[in-house]
Amino acid sequence: MCILLFNTGATMKTDPGDDNLIVDGVLPADLAVEKRIDALEVLLLYCAGNTLLPELYRVFGKEYILRFLDLFAGTTLEVPSRETIEQSVRDVDIWIRLRETNTEEVRAYLAEKYHVSLETVREVFERVNPIMIVGGMVKRKKQNGTRRESKSAG
Repeated sequence: MCILLFNTGATMKTDPGDDNLIVDGVLPADLAVEKRIDALEVLLLYCAGNTLLPELYRVFGKEYILRFLDLFAGTTLEVPSRETIEQSVRDVDIWIRLRETNTEEVRAYLAEKYHVSLETVREVFERVNPIMIVGGMVKRKKQNGTRRESKSAG
């Protein structure tokens, strides 16, 4: 049996200018196992049970799940696989190193480090570079009235 224990001063309110409901002094308790139940976790299970929000709450805690909800409420998110993230780390490392020093020696080092061909190193750089240009990671300089990348791409 689950009950809600109300302190004598229990109130429900919203912050001025904010539609978020605040319940002060409410403490859910499960009498069958004599333990307290986390109200936010129960609410997340109830209103978002078919999502991963309850699990995210358990991992990150109250402060961060509330911040997450404030920032991303109503948004559909896709979380990349660990394999995708690891490949992205490799790709970004290749891009950073080649942006700094794009020599045959560096390309050979990267190919050996990541157990890929020199062609793959070149392809990774060419795939990542335009994304970094659009994202503002590559500064451009004016030269002879035209714009060009500030470092050699090739």
